[in-house]
Amino acid sequence: MVLITLGYAAVMLARRPAGLLDPTIWAEDGRLFLAGSFEPLGNVFQVYAGQLWTLQRLIALVLGQFPPQFWPVMLYVGSCLGAALAMSVVLSERAAGLLGSFGFRVLAGAALVLLPGVWEVQGNLANLHWWGTVAAMVLLAMPAPGRIVVRVAEVGLLAVVGLTGLGGLLLVPVALWRVLTERSRYLWLRSGVVVGAAAINLALAMRYSTRAGRTDPAGSLPAVADFVVKRVSGTFVVGERGLARFWVDGGPVALLTAMAVVLLAIIAVLVLTDLRGPSWAWLATGLACVVLAMASALPAEWPVILTPYISGRYTLLGMAAMVLIVVRGLALGSRPRRWLAVAAVLLMIPGTLVDAYLKPLGPGVPRADLLEFERCLASAPEYAGDPFCFVRIQPSAGDWKIVVW
Repeated sequence: MVLITLGYAAVMLARRPAGLLDPTIWAEDGRLFLAGSFEPLGNVFQVYAGQLWTLQRLIALVLGQFPPQFWPVMLYVGSCLGAALAMSVVLSERAAGLLGSFGFRVLAGAALVLLPGVWEVQGNLANLHWWGTVAAMVLLAMPAPGRIVVRVAEVGLLAVVGLTGLGGLLLVPVALWRVLTERSRYLWLRSGVVVGAAAINLALAMRYSTRAGRTDPAGSLPAVADFVVKRVSGTFVVGERGLARFWVDGGPVALLTAMAVVLLAIIAVLVLTDLRGPSWAWLATGLACVVLAMASALPAEWPVILTPYISGRYTLLGMAAMVLIVVRGLALGSRPRRWLAVAAVLLMIPGTLVDAYLKPLGPGVPRADLLEFERCLASAPEYAGDPFCFVRIQPSAGDWKIVVW
């Protein structure tokens, strides 16, 4: 399991070689999390965009203790390793009842680390919680561990993931499924932790989010359905980079749409024939993420929603749910369900291959800039210039930088 997990991490690192050869610091990784690591306790419970970012701030608190010149590569390696560790939850023997024998569980993990449409999601802290939420989807569906130390660790992990972003709110369907199917104090406690995190997520969003209570035509049911067909299922069919090329700039639109709809229809059949299992709860989690994303979409973003790298992070849970449902059907289903799962795998392969290589998030942050930033931090008490140190980061559009007062 350890070797396979390291293999998953190596695959993720290899998907974007620039993350090692020309590493960068991406968006909130620097401006919020690393800058916040200089504050007491790393601002672990500070609200941003109406949400807590507990997981990222805890990791940044550790990374912030190292010299800034090492931050870019440490962020990339640490984020890929964190995502691989999260996906390795499927390798656990406790997941056998969900995903079948060890070979099928290895396949599930490999498909998850090779998900298409993750240009902005892989290799940075800002989106690491999506991978953590996928792991929590599986953990909540697994039976209880035997050892008390594992139970404590599991509840702690679910609490952190549930309090990061909208994790708790999105995981409610899986927690509800577990409550309905099991009578166990520990499993109910585990679900209760998620529901409690969901209540906190909702309260914070209503209190602090600038988008709370707004309505937008992008959130209408037809728009959400269109988004699911093209951005979620369509990403498996043509890959994220193929979306704009084939659906916006012209191409076999009717054929590709039909393939995407067929894939979704197969998923629907696999779910409807597994109503006692976790498939419907996994799918509900993925769709809930899509609905929330569309309901809060910026008006200017909707016309270019199919452009690569626009809101791809909001489709990760939906695509991960599809992978879990298909592997479950392949490993544990009846013969008709297995044939359907095979057909789904064939439809998923093209987009996965197209997106196997990920373009850089960079260009990288110049090492000279990081060294100057490091010198500024070291000389802060005697610094004669502005009362802060800063370094510019990616994305280049806008004034993204790390500022330490």
